[in-house]
Amino acid sequence: MVISMPFYENGSIQSKMNSLNFVDLKSAIKCVIDVLRGLEYLHESKYYHCDIKPNNILVGNNGEYILTDYGITCFSPTFTAVNPRQTYMPHVAPETVQCGVYDARTDIYELGITAFRLMNGISLVKNDFIKDPDGFRDSVIRGKVITDSMYYPHVPNSVKRIINKAIALDPQKERYQTALEMRRDLERLAFVGNCTADENGNLIAYDKSSRYRYVIEATGKKSYNLTTFRRNMKSGIEKRFLKHCKTNLTGRQINNTLRLFLLEIITGKA
Repeated sequence: MVISMPFYENGSIQSKMNSLNFVDLKSAIKCVIDVLRGLEYLHESKYYHCDIKPNNILVGNNGEYILTDYGITCFSPTFTAVNPRQTYMPHVAPETVQCGVYDARTDIYELGITAFRLMNGISLVKNDFIKDPDGFRDSVIRGKVITDSMYYPHVPNSVKRIINKAIALDPQKERYQTALEMRRDLERLAFVGNCTADENGNLIAYDKSSRYRYVIEATGKKSYNLTTFRRNMKSGIEKRFLKHCKTNLTGRQINNTLRLFLLEIITGKA
């Protein structure tokens, strides 16, 4: 069988990675929604992709995202689980490790891992597998591939819940059952602001009128100051954003304050 596809000169979504190797929040969400639309069609046609990863998501000429590479796609005439010849091991699901099976919910798991990597760093998960394949498989079986501490501070809890449900350990009781179900949850999200990284590897947030940044200064062995700034996009004037400027914070307090600062911008409460 030969599959003919158009050429997309923009390459994969990895071309949109910033200096910290993640995609801005809104682009990542749109990407996952677009891929889910493709999975809906694929699953309705009785196929399982089996190889969902960032490198297999292309950027179209109109900013759309297209799932590609069907080299190990499996056909299931009765919509039941199959035994794939191979799968992308850094995204391998618990049921595939333990029982060698794959179905539509396994595609959803792979997309959940993909979504996490797009939002938090493309090297995450994959590097864990490369460093210790056996330990990685154990983490997969225990549902510990991704932990809450691995998320960037700007990722809202509503997004975390969707990703965590997509990669839930039990595909029958805890995971999304269909691509449509996951897509609908993502489409309910509405964020005013966005977050990415600048060329120096610093997180920056922005909304329609302002751009926000922060500086962390060590004042002692375990003490830090956090200074936040807001730049008016129209005038170019930048001032300290006093609401979130804090002094003498511990490492944990810095992380909590920074998270609050970024999430208020993204949710429109800044």
